[in-house]
Amino acid sequence: MPRFRYKAATPGGETVEGEVEAGSRDAAVANLQAAGYLPIRAVEIGAGAAGRGRSGRTARGKLAIFTRELATLLRAGLPLDQALQTLESLDEKSEIGNMVRRLRARLQQGAAFSGALAEEGAPFDRLYLNMVRAGEASGALETTLERLAEYLERAAALRATVISASIYPAILLALAAVSLVALLVFVIPQFTALLADAGQTLPLLSRIVFGASALLRGYGLWLAGAAAAGFWWWRRHAGDPRHTLQRDRRLLRLPLVGELILKLETARLARTLGTLLGSGVPILTAMQLAREVLGNRALALAAEQAGAALQRGGRLGQALAQSAVFPPLAVQLIQVGEETGRLDDMLLRLARMYEEDTRIATRRLLALLEPTLILGLGVMIALIVVATLLAVLSLNQLVL
Repeated sequence: MPRFRYKAATPGGETVEGEVEAGSRDAAVANLQAAGYLPIRAVEIGAGAAGRGRSGRTARGKLAIFTRELATLLRAGLPLDQALQTLESLDEKSEIGNMVRRLRARLQQGAAFSGALAEEGAPFDRLYLNMVRAGEASGALETTLERLAEYLERAAALRATVISASIYPAILLALAAVSLVALLVFVIPQFTALLADAGQTLPLLSRIVFGASALLRGYGLWLAGAAAAGFWWWRRHAGDPRHTLQRDRRLLRLPLVGELILKLETARLARTLGTLLGSGVPILTAMQLAREVLGNRALALAAEQAGAALQRGGRLGQALAQSAVFPPLAVQLIQVGEETGRLDDMLLRLARMYEEDTRIATRRLLALLEPTLILGLGVMIALIVVATLLAVLSLNQLVL
């Protein structure tokens, strides 16, 4: 059975560490909780270094770990300064340890925690800072940090689902491109040299394939340069709001892909809004911050218009319904949450539902995309082979 090295807080606020046997990390955490500890970290022995490397690759991953550990220590009853001191001792020489040291110095100089975070800058964005300010104002900073940690962890998990699902198709496309270029640049010229002096009119398919081969060999660098220039132009104009809006609207109308984007963005909006409202952030501020997490400009514009309607005294569900962009089910559930006075809870339930729908839609899209790419690659290679065989057969007929 695997062994896990853990760090945990006692009910008295002290930090302890040791080892525990469990079938999984979740089981190890459950065993520690059953023993009366508040787990801070549990890493499988033999995989700890790799696990920490993976979990801390990005600033977002490190921020989620920091937030979760700080919330755990505060929940154990430690004062904020002592909790930060504990975190600093756990990672004295790391980037997180240096950041915590700076935060403690600002607190000791009399700054509020939210002010210390604001002075630190990245990775503490406006959403994070507003939630911490709301937590400080309500006196429930540990609860706010727990919600923040859950938000960051779920956002990272959802992003990882989409990224991991796109890796295989990207690799397959790259291999297909390399295979086709290799055939056209290195294989087809061998047959071209053989047929050059025959004087025989080749079949149309053979002429097309041989012409593509000659084009790549003669102007490959120019074509690559044109592609790079086109990519640079696209990146330069990608920030144009008008072009971005038109592109994002077209993306939403695409079959399967549009559905996936809509569910993904709806889940982001719902989780961000639910987390902010549950932490005591005013709805107008929450709507403004939630709009900023949306990657699709068309949906962000609809959320912005909904925020404007809220400023005029409207209701969120009605404003989103008027946009006719967000899923009708999501709008109806938001309206139910407003009527029952539990909008934050309803938004979080809605987020969980659409996060699961996003995973299902991603798997469905991948299940269709993989065989399509493989079939497309097979067809392209088959056409090249057939074109070559037709050319050889035409040469044989000439000889006969």
